Amino acid sequence: MLVSIENLGYTNIEFGAGCGNFGQIFYPNCFTTDIHDGSKCEICYIDFICDVMKPLSWENRFDIIVMCNPYGYGFKDNEDAHYLLGNLAKILKSGGKIIIIGNDTNQYCKRDFIVKRVVEFNQSQTIQFQYSTTDVFETKIDYPDYIFYTTNGFEKTVPNHKTKLYVQK
Repeated sequence: MLVSIENLGYTNIEFGAGCGNFGQIFYPNCFTTDIHDGSKCEICYIDFICDVMKPLSWENRFDIIVMCNPYGYGFKDNEDAHYLLGNLAKILKSGGKIIIIGNDTNQYCKRDFIVKRVVEFNQSQTIQFQYSTTDVFETKIDYPDYIFYTTNGFEKTVPNHKTKLYVQK
């Protein structure tokens, strides 16, 4: 059953959660969202259906945004990344952060693409992001017992980087 985003207990949100509940496990009070209702999933943890690449109505609402290996949207090209970052900045509280966990084989969340797009965004906007990336990322230590899957939900993947973006408004 999908829930209302207006629930005041939720301070974090995960976009593109697929069938998973990563955000709910590792980031307390986290909504899980995707553009589908999860009806094709054996077990579905989606709380809310939304598309991060469309206008979002919440402003200054969330402390943390989580994206695990985003596919089909993200940082592959400048125009999409610029729009995505603007949308995410809008719904984050000042000082909020975005956590992007991914694998460099995914063109939508390659670490170098993320950094490049953030630098380009900062050059043209008053809202600014600071960033940090991890060179050594041990998913088994940071996220024990969690199995990451590719976008199809069947193939396992192992993230090789975590990037954190901090917004200053």
